[in-house]
Amino acid sequence: DFCFVRNSSYLRACINSKTPTFYESHNNVLHPRFKLFDLFLRKMLIFSSKSSYLIKLISISNTLKDYWISQDVPKTKTLDLHSGFNTSEYENHLSKSEARILTSLPIDTKIALYTGSLSEDRKIENILFLANQNKDILFLVIGGSEKQINYYQNLSNSQGLENIEFLGHIPHNMIPNYLFSADILLALWSSEVPTINFCSPLKVFEYMAAGRLILAHSFPTIKEILVDGLNAYLANPNDLNDLDKNFKQALNDKNEKIISNMARKDAFEKYSWSNRVDNIIQEFEKYKKTYNL
Repeated sequence: DFCFVRNSSYLRACINSKTPTFYESHNNVLHPRFKLFDLFLRKMLIFSSKSSYLIKLISISNTLKDYWISQDVPKTKTLDLHSGFNTSEYENHLSKSEARILTSLPIDTKIALYTGSLSEDRKIENILFLANQNKDILFLVIGGSEKQINYYQNLSNSQGLENIEFLGHIPHNMIPNYLFSADILLALWSSEVPTINFCSPLKVFEYMAAGRLILAHSFPTIKEILVDGLNAYLANPNDLNDLDKNFKQALNDKNEKIISNMARKDAFEKYSWSNRVDNIIQEFEKYKKTYNL
């Protein structure tokens, strides 16, 4: 009935075949290695956006949608849909004590948890800083290669940190239990992440679905999803003192359940994969009516 394309190299072929097509964009750069090829792909994308066979150019953030509009993609052809999460993995909402039994984590310790990449541009040093400032909190880091884990483990050892553990890779189907185990979930990046101005990180939605307090860096697209004091705590990404201040406020928040429950409610109402698919199908149905298909 229609094509759904994420690689712009194939977009023109879909358009030329006269098949109604969605194109989904995850960044403003279409080819990161070769600038001339990136320029060519961008020109072809903008040209294709004028075709009646392009249903919508879907962007994974409103900021990215605005970028493509500024590049002469017709506004009527744009749609912003953030990423999402699998509701079946989070419907059974475990208490912290239940989850910690399943993960063999200490019952009576406050836990701050990070999942994701340990690449240099993620600045895991920020988590080490928090661990150094909050010695009574157990910090858990999930993810990373053996080389990356060894590097940060040695770095934390050199700082005398005994309250941080690097758990390495954990199968994704077990991640919900670890998220349910946490008191605070850390969604931290740096301005060096290549896609930070346009991204829609999957883990943010899984964090929200877990119904735990979230401490995140306040990059533009993160603020499209998380609102400081409403469903998360947001810290200045360039200010370590502000990061620690927000961390301590989250730890001592008497409205913890209100904020964490709001995050979970927003996740299930706005950001499930099924909701995202429904929005895309609705756009196709509108398209069919417009062109009498």
